[in-house]
Amino acid sequence: FVTYFKPSRTIDPYNADVYDLLYTSNGGIYDIAFRSKLQDIDQILPLISGRMISFSANSLDNQFYISSGFHALEPWGRWSSDNISRIQFNYSDPDQTPKFLSINLSGFVHSNHPFLRAEVYLNSNPIGEIEFKTGEQNPREFRFDISTHQLDTANLNTLEFRIENPTSPQAVGLSNDPRAIGLGFRSMTLE
Repeated sequence: FVTYFKPSRTIDPYNADVYDLLYTSNGGIYDIAFRSKLQDIDQILPLISGRMISFSANSLDNQFYISSGFHALEPWGRWSSDNISRIQFNYSDPDQTPKFLSINLSGFVHSNHPFLRAEVYLNSNPIGEIEFKTGEQNPREFRFDISTHQLDTANLNTLEFRIENPTSPQAVGLSNDPRAIGLGFRSMTLE
């Protein structure tokens, strides 16, 4: 089978298809047959309240929750790759509803790009904003009150980060890295 991966970006494994190339030894490829989705949505592990999810390369956690808008893994975590980054997760314990979302983030700011802002949504409901400025603590922990936003225990929950002004290290004169980056995702916990 053949699967296409766009270089230096993650794919949404729940929307990626796997196909088989059908061929004969003397006639070559004669057809392409759909095999399956790369991963089924029911393979997403439920988040457990109080358990930290790491986005670092040393952890297998994040592969189940990253949905779209992220660059490839780095030792410390992952950079966002678009104006919108999404994390999807199941939460299946209605008796222990978390009240807060804590997320450890870096912001790509530089003297030539001194400000970064993002809005955060849970299941399309706004839950807060993120701001980074040069000279401020970076990375840092952000804590959002999610007590008034019911987590869906029957379907996927989606965290969406709408990043206003991602830019590349190349654009600010820092390096030759042309990737547009904004937020660096390190870890996340529901409390």
